[in-house]
Amino acid sequence: MELDRHLEVITGVPAAKTLSPSRYKRHSRLSKSTKSPSLKQKEKTGTAPKDSAEYLNDLIRSIYLPYVPSKTAIVDVLPALASSASIDRELLAFLGLFIRQFIQGWYSKLSSDEDFLLELVANIAHITRGIEERGRKLDPVMVLDKVCLVLNNHLVSLRTAREVSGTNLCNHNNMVELYKILCGHLAVPPSDATTQNEARSQRSGVYHNDSQHLYLSVLVLKVLKLALPPDLFDSPLALSFLKNLLSDLVLSSVVEKLSENYFWYEILINISRGVTGEKHGEKVPPESNEEKQNPTISIRGRIISLSRRLSHLVAYTTSIRDSGDTPARQKDRIPISTHSVFTLAANLFSIQAKRPLVYGLVCFLPVHNRRMNHLFHNITHHLMGKFLKESTAVQILSKLRSTMFPTDEEMGPSRIDPTVEERETIKANAIASVSQMVSKYPFVQNFLYGSQAVDLMPREIEQFVGAFDNKTVNKLLIMQLLDCIIGELFPELYSQIE
Repeated sequence: MELDRHLEVITGVPAAKTLSPSRYKRHSRLSKSTKSPSLKQKEKTGTAPKDSAEYLNDLIRSIYLPYVPSKTAIVDVLPALASSASIDRELLAFLGLFIRQFIQGWYSKLSSDEDFLLELVANIAHITRGIEERGRKLDPVMVLDKVCLVLNNHLVSLRTAREVSGTNLCNHNNMVELYKILCGHLAVPPSDATTQNEARSQRSGVYHNDSQHLYLSVLVLKVLKLALPPDLFDSPLALSFLKNLLSDLVLSSVVEKLSENYFWYEILINISRGVTGEKHGEKVPPESNEEKQNPTISIRGRIISLSRRLSHLVAYTTSIRDSGDTPARQKDRIPISTHSVFTLAANLFSIQAKRPLVYGLVCFLPVHNRRMNHLFHNITHHLMGKFLKESTAVQILSKLRSTMFPTDEEMGPSRIDPTVEERETIKANAIASVSQMVSKYPFVQNFLYGSQAVDLMPREIEQFVGAFDNKTVNKLLIMQLLDCIIGELFPELYSQIE
């Protein structure tokens, strides 16, 4: 039975046209599959270690297939949301928790139709697989460059707002309001526009965040029209249902959670631990007494480490990724200074002020110095290759699920909301982790801070971490990054879509 037919039965609103027969009709034997499982059935997901493959499979069964025999494979019943089995499990579990929280409770009271949930997942699978297919066609280096452009605009606007707000150069005493003017977004308008929207909402009887709600609704609707099969467009009811599910429940909730400052602090902590090799609750082992007492051992280790890095540098410089005049080789002709990655790094670490000679040499390198440009592109490809892995996507989805559903049951606060003191503690841990990450590379530390590392480095790292203090600023950054990524996945959105 088609998704619009299910919604027609529930709402009493006739569907515009009938969709093609469902590929999942053969699973109609799953009677009462949309009913919410009992508490005892939920507790079965706790028998396996949390976040393991077995645990996620049990969680998926308890949501989608509570009455299906355990011998039945999940792939025989549910459509794949991604080509990777690990990512598919995380996506099914994450979306399933939203469905159980916001849909299963009321749907089971209105109808006993067993195909609704399968049809809903099938249509979501169209979206996720379409996004994955589009993502494979993107150039990761170009996407990174555009993301760095957004981050650089955010950094420059935030610094300007901090320096100018409250002075004679600006009428705004509020740093956040000035930032909205310098680097604003339609979803988070300035306070004067927000006040007008609230007054308009009161006159119309609609009480919600108009700007953010409408922007996400329009964005999701445009994406749905590009990602879903054309036959679903003839069902306004089904299209509206999917739009409200993905925009109001999923995307809005994710944006709100990610805007919290302590979430960004923990991201910095996790990144720093990943670079330094420190595990949660552990510290990197200090230098042994034997190495301290015997300088020869320490010097020998440093020479070996330096030789390895030089060999990697030579490999990056001399390797030939492509032959001929291919697009990859043509990119080597683009000067380093024109890339947003370089601009972001220069502004983030104030290289122009600290090392003006180095900055000038890089900016005025000959355009046809392909060796340096080739080195830059190889390093960028290497770093992107280490990040764009299946394990990275699994970790992001797992972290997002544990943040929004810490017990994998009802949605609530990601934790007991940290107090001011607890937030300061998390922030201090983030500052310490970033400092430890920078200190791991003495060359970088000496290049950036020189003899002033003791005084200058802690102050600059504290300013960097403090850039994530304000929730509104974080939300603006998230919305800008969301626009950037979706715009790359769906370039049709840059043109007018009827």
